[in-house]
Amino acid sequence: MTLDQACKLEFGGAIKPGTLKAEHRRGNLVLERIGNKDFVTRIAIREMRRKCQVDQSERARDFGFSQSARIATAASRPHGGSSVTATQSAALDALKVSVAGLKRH
Repeated sequence: MTLDQACKLEFGGAIKPGTLKAEHRRGNLVLERIGNKDFVTRIAIREMRRKCQVDQSERARDFGFSQSARIATAASRPHGGSSVTATQSAALDALKVSVAGLKRH
């Protein structure tokens, strides 16, 4: 189905095709591009929704904190946590290395 159809059928029009494209860029949604049109399957939508679920204990723990505070708190934990935390930490480490390299030049 087209992204527009998916938005209407699967989400009752609550989201727009641009939201699905953004989830594709984030790696949460598999799209099919035929010609110059993007299509999605119901199975791909179900998989995206599974990937995008928010853990209730995480929501309660993060209540009242800004995004930057959550990232800083997650980065300060030495071990454990979700793979998202590890990915964020790895991205932050890579950014620090890049900045250090630019400062040297």
